Amino acid sequence: MSDGTRTRDRLDHNQELYQLSYAHHARDARRRNLAVRTALAGQLTAALEYRGRSRRLKTEHEEMLQAPSYSPAPDADALSDEAWIRPLQILHRHRVEHVIAGDAAAAAYGRAHDPSTPLTIVPARYGRNLDRLRGALEDVRSSGAALVVVDRPAGTDGYRDLLADARPVTVAGLEVLVASAEDLARMTDH
Repeated sequence: MSDGTRTRDRLDHNQELYQLSYAHHARDARRRNLAVRTALAGQLTAALEYRGRSRRLKTEHEEMLQAPSYSPAPDADALSDEAWIRPLQILHRHRVEHVIAGDAAAAAYGRAHDPSTPLTIVPARYGRNLDRLRGALEDVRSSGAALVVVDRPAGTDGYRDLLADARPVTVAGLEVLVASAEDLARMTDH
């Protein structure tokens, strides 16, 4: 109609049924939005819990390193044997987290040792550290040095257990952790 009047709708369909047929779309959209918000909230909660657990572990690790130990202080000079320094330098260069155990640790507390005995370490057991350890082991082999890697020494639960009482010592300019005298005693008792 050209006179500017609005054309009338054809009412050959039921207007109420038309509105009802699309009402479910809005309800489904609300459900989808709720599901998405719930999923995002779950992911956020999981991320915050992971971040909190990570911070908690880091805090526990720092507390373990600062906790007072009642074992005697290890002697850094006892660890200055060249057969032990070379692997320590390689481990340090590869940033491998570990605790010194075995004869080297016993020597640090004044026990007699055989200088030809290889250095024994207990590494931290997480992915990146184990990857770094693999690279360090290749370098140790190519350098002709010897290194023994023990996952869980007898009488202990491994790295985290030893880390709790490990004593820091500076050997040839490197800060290393030595298993405590008490932990060494537990290892030899088993």
